[in-house]
Amino acid sequence: MKRLTAKIFLISLAIFFSGNTLAVHPAAGDPIPGKKADRYQDRIDMIGGTGDGFTLSQIRWGDHRTFERVVLEFTPPDWDEGSRLVPRSLLRTEDYPSRLMIRIPGATGINASVFTEKKPLSKSRLLNGLTVFDSCGASQVVSLEPARSLQFEVFTLSSPARIVVDMRLSRGIPPEAERYSLRTLPLLGDQQCVFLEEVAASGLTGRLLSDVSGRVIGEVGLFEDYRDAWDVKDKLSDLNRRFSLVVKRRGVMDTPAALP
Repeated sequence: MKRLTAKIFLISLAIFFSGNTLAVHPAAGDPIPGKKADRYQDRIDMIGGTGDGFTLSQIRWGDHRTFERVVLEFTPPDWDEGSRLVPRSLLRTEDYPSRLMIRIPGATGINASVFTEKKPLSKSRLLNGLTVFDSCGASQVVSLEPARSLQFEVFTLSSPARIVVDMRLSRGIPPEAERYSLRTLPLLGDQQCVFLEEVAASGLTGRLLSDVSGRVIGEVGLFEDYRDAWDVKDKLSDLNRRFSLVVKRRGVMDTPAALP
């Protein structure tokens, strides 16, 4: 069932962008262009912006016939009114599930009515979901979750500050191989940050996802063989007792299924 929801969750500061997880070196990525150039890419790894203290004030979606567009608009801090800066941002595509993650350390606030429509993706042909994570009050993270294999073009605009993501269908064929992960039951409130902290303390990489019902879950690792996932689960006895880890598999475009 296509998920046409826009949700706000907590996500830990400990996550960054790296590979199929959220991790990024501050110097990683190509610069985000300052204007549209019709250069679409299957994979995105970009960094840009220099401003801090912005508020994510509005998210808009639009259909432009040959492509769809998502615009993130920002309000600058009071002392920076009139500036042409855009907030510091890091963008990277991920797999399992496929999504474009936009981490915005230059934006520390979010408007309570950030979405311009109650169902912003109700007419989208390309997106299953759009999720906004509040990074424990320290930065904003936006997740764009495709319904199909997509190409992206990202650029920025100023006055007002905006990050623009254009999307169109890709001719690329997503990999068919499935992966296995250790995932949790739904996490509530502080459980989300605690989960990530404890996974990091175990020397592994964790991330947060939303399942098909819109609830936030935690995940440890991605494995090609289910036996590898079970071996890691056996070694994480303390984490397993606290968060009830379950071995689950899915394809590259599959949103995690809901658990009871």
